[in-house]
Amino acid sequence: GWYLLAKEAVPTFRMQQNESACADADLLVVVPWSLSNVLSGTPTVFRPFIVGAKYAAKFRTYYWQHERRAQSSTGIEFAVNCAPYPSRGERILDSALADSGGNFGRLARTGVMDEYCQEMLAQELAGIAADDWRKFFKRHGGEQED
Repeated sequence: GWYLLAKEAVPTFRMQQNESACADADLLVVVPWSLSNVLSGTPTVFRPFIVGAKYAAKFRTYYWQHERRAQSSTGIEFAVNCAPYPSRGERILDSALADSGGNFGRLARTGVMDEYCQEMLAQELAGIAADDWRKFFKRHGGEQED
C-alpha cells in the first residue's frame, strides 16, 4: 500500500528479493489509497502499479550498479542458489555492499515508477490534487516543502 498523503511523495517500500527468487508469474503490486474525506472516512483505493517482480528486481539491480550517482561502491551481494517459492529461512534478499542510507531496493527512486507516481499525486481528493494536500500538511506540520 501507498498512502497518497504520506510525507514522502513516493512509495517507500524496498524490493530486495533476488531475481532468481521471483517466478515469471510473480507480480509487484503497489496500491495507493487515501481516506474518502481526506482526513477521515473510509479507505479509497486507486489504480494499482503492477510490474513483474523479476523485472523489478533486474531494474533495481541495474539502477543501483549503473544509473545512480554513487560516491561509494555500487557492488551488490547477491543471494545465491535461490529459486521461486523458497523454504522458510532460505536467504533470498540481495544487499548492497555500501548503503549507509539504507536505500538499496527503493524501487520508487529508480525512475521506474515516476510517471505513475505523478499521475497518482495528481489524483483529486475532495477536488484538490493529492500532492497539494500533501504539501499543505507538510507546510503546516512544521516541515519544509520538497
